[in-house]
Amino acid sequence: MQTLTLEGLPPLRENPFNGRPLEREEKHLLGGRDELVADLASLIRQRSPRMILLKGERGSGRTSLIHALASQTERHHSFTMFPHENHSKRLLDETFSLLVGFECPAHTTAIVDSMVRALAGYQGPLQLLSYDFPSAPGPSLCSVMQSLAPAMRRLKALIIVTITPEQIQAFPEDLIHEFDSTETLGPLTADCVRAIIERRITSVARREWHCDEDLIDSLLDVSGGHVGRMVRRMRDLVDCARKQRRSLSEDEIGWKRQDDDNTASSSAHSTFTEEDSDTKPEKLEDTPNQTVEENEQTPVEQEEESTELTA
Repeated sequence: MQTLTLEGLPPLRENPFNGRPLEREEKHLLGGRDELVADLASLIRQRSPRMILLKGERGSGRTSLIHALASQTERHHSFTMFPHENHSKRLLDETFSLLVGFECPAHTTAIVDSMVRALAGYQGPLQLLSYDFPSAPGPSLCSVMQSLAPAMRRLKALIIVTITPEQIQAFPEDLIHEFDSTETLGPLTADCVRAIIERRITSVARREWHCDEDLIDSLLDVSGGHVGRMVRRMRDLVDCARKQRRSLSEDEIGWKRQDDDNTASSSAHSTFTEEDSDTKPEKLEDTPNQTVEENEQTPVEQEEESTELTA
């Protein structure tokens, strides 16, 4: 298998690739789904209610797409925990509590009427309701949607229900037709892969970085165009590239310190040698023979001195 490398990767503040979904603040990092996001965002701005089935494999970017879309509205109500029991009643009550309040009427009709009035009286962009249960069994999710679809149809909102290919197999045709459309998140194209990679790299670097065609082709071969697999592969490649760069930097620092030590040692030796060469042995001064000369007397002087002593 071909070894993937990231040539010319700039220094990064952090690794921008990870397995978690994008948050609404990171909508600019979503690549490959721009057209679909734009179409759904247009429905929100135009206040045109819809019920959408968003189909895709786990890791295909469904949750990231919903979060990106949530940035286009002031109110996003997200449901991600599938109830363990009384699925339909629990989800209906949770939806009511987010749209209206916690004082839930006893009758289902009253609950639905209250939600309809709450959404109809809202004057801002359409509110977004998303139901994202990738781990729910297909038959259970089907039963919940069959119970809630008539109530959802009355709500003035953009309603998105995510579904996997395995889950939708449990949905009968008449239930699928309850939704206005089914949007499928297919494999990424080469342009989509490029957009995702370059947007994420640029977000954590001081300069742009463009990936080459060989890298894109290799990623498509490895991931099959699956967003999650491609992102995880890039995460590992970036980690490896940054580790190698860090090792090289540490080696360069070590080499520089060694060179500095050698330079300092050589300089100290040179200085010592120069000082030694400049130091000359002190020249001994000639000792004057003044004392000897002073003590030496001529015979005449000795005779005069002796005569003086006798006198």
